[in-house]
Amino acid sequence: MICHNWYYFYERSIGCVGVLKDWFVRAYHAALRSRLPTLTLTHMQTQTLANARCESMIADANAAEQKLHYTESSRERLWSLLGMSGIPLSGVQPADRQAEISMVAPSRSRKGRVGERAPVRDPVGETLPEGEATKCSFAGIIELSARQMAEAGVSRVECPECLTMRALTPQGATVRFPPHDKRKTRTPHREMRWIRHGTVWTLAETKA
Repeated sequence: MICHNWYYFYERSIGCVGVLKDWFVRAYHAALRSRLPTLTLTHMQTQTLANARCESMIADANAAEQKLHYTESSRERLWSLLGMSGIPLSGVQPADRQAEISMVAPSRSRKGRVGERAPVRDPVGETLPEGEATKCSFAGIIELSARQMAEAGVSRVECPECLTMRALTPQGATVRFPPHDKRKTRTPHREMRWIRHGTVWTLAETKA
């Protein structure tokens, strides 16, 4: 079905595997309700996203990509529109660059008494043994759509491997869980969040 109509599936999923998966799930449920043994192209057509929705998702994806490509040429165009063309850009650092420089600037070390414990934040709850705090293997695009997150109004997602929780921002129609270290504590989360059961993401109930 896909091989003969690949252009149609690419068009209505905007080339996103997550959108295509959700589309198949909706069509599969429609076929089950019809009590038919075969999933047909007709089921897919009845469950496809509207043209306006596809256009909106493409626009969101393009806008997100443009934010990742901030160049000096874009700054020059902005300065030209502001009438600041005569000022050299080399002496002016962007705000994000200034923040980066301030973060790597050396800080003065605090001297304390010999044998005195330095002030640190101790982890809360049961901790993992030393040597096990390595990178978690779970990362990348997850099978949770931006539409689901928007409808539920919940952005927190729990890693199914180590239970690390992150507040995620969809990139267009896709949701990506970032690389992270394994969670050092086993204290259960109590916030409303997305958790994975098998291959399905559902909302976890809050605990008092």
